[in-house]
Amino acid sequence: MDWEAFREWLAKDKSKVYVKDCVNYGRRFAHCLFNRDFSDVRDAPETIRPHIVKALSNLSKFLGMYDVFKELMRKYGISWRGKSTDDIVIERL
Repeated sequence: MDWEAFREWLAKDKSKVYVKDCVNYGRRFAHCLFNRDFSDVRDAPETIRPHIVKALSNLSKFLGMYDVFKELMRKYGISWRGKSTDDIVIERL
C-alpha cells in the first residue's frame, strides 16, 4: 500500500488534520478492508468508530473498492454515526 500517494490524494481537498487522522486510522484498520472482515471496526469503541469508518471509506475510494466497503458496512451492521454528545456526557456522570 502506497500511503504517501493516499496522503497526497486526500490532501487535494481535505485539511491537514483530517488527512493525518485518515492516514493514521487507515493504517491501523486497512487490514479490515483488505481481508473483508469488519469485525474489528464493529467492535471498536463508538467514540472512534466514525473516524475509522471515514478513513476506510476514503481508502476504499482511493483503491477503487468502495462497493466492497459499502457491502461490508451493511453486512456488519455498522452505521456512520457514533455516540451523541449527550450520550457521552451521561456516561461520564
